[in-house]
Amino acid sequence: MDSIRDTEKIKDELLKVVYGIWDHIKNHCKDKDKAKNMELTWIQFLPAKRESRRYVGGYILTANDIREAKVFEDSIAYGGWSMDDHNSGGIMSRNYTKDATIFHEVPPLYNIPYGVLYSKNIDNLMFAGRCISATHMAISSTRVMATCGILGQAVGTAVSIAVKKKISPKKVGEKCIYELQQKLMADDCYIPGFKLDKPELMSGVKITSSSKECPSVLLDGVDRPVGE
Repeated sequence: MDSIRDTEKIKDELLKVVYGIWDHIKNHCKDKDKAKNMELTWIQFLPAKRESRRYVGGYILTANDIREAKVFEDSIAYGGWSMDDHNSGGIMSRNYTKDATIFHEVPPLYNIPYGVLYSKNIDNLMFAGRCISATHMAISSTRVMATCGILGQAVGTAVSIAVKKKISPKKVGEKCIYELQQKLMADDCYIPGFKLDKPELMSGVKITSSSKECPSVLLDGVDRPVGE
């Protein structure tokens, strides 16, 4: 089915599946006694779209970029979810010899570039979430909610720069990427491999500590544990 045009049909089919499985668990399983006290408390009535339409941006993120943990000069976010490849037949598939999902492992963290967030050919269009400029396999990793959230923050921050300077989203990437990265990190976004500049307010500050932990880590521009 078409995940956009057939949303209502898909919803009905999914509800049939859910209640059919529930009926099987409660009434037809060999171990149905184990389920006699189980209760179904909540069902989502809107089909969640893992993926539908995607835009073409200044850069298209690929599975190879993710596997290699490529560090982009215009990195603005990170991901870390596996690339999970679902059986294209979905729940209606009768091909039970194939795994329902194949998980392709990725590095613990990988960078996502700014180029995937703005349109290649529409000057004032930006996007975040499950429609970014990425291949089918790459989106299977970047689609998760936490990653979508930080991509949204990157878009919002980039828009603020574009509006203030009266330039296009593309020009933000060409002329103001360092400013964008610094603003994001100052707002507690983590960009692997990049450091936050020490603010001027800290230039004359001396930090001491009674613990064995070296206080210099508070000024190294890295706000997350790395490695050990």
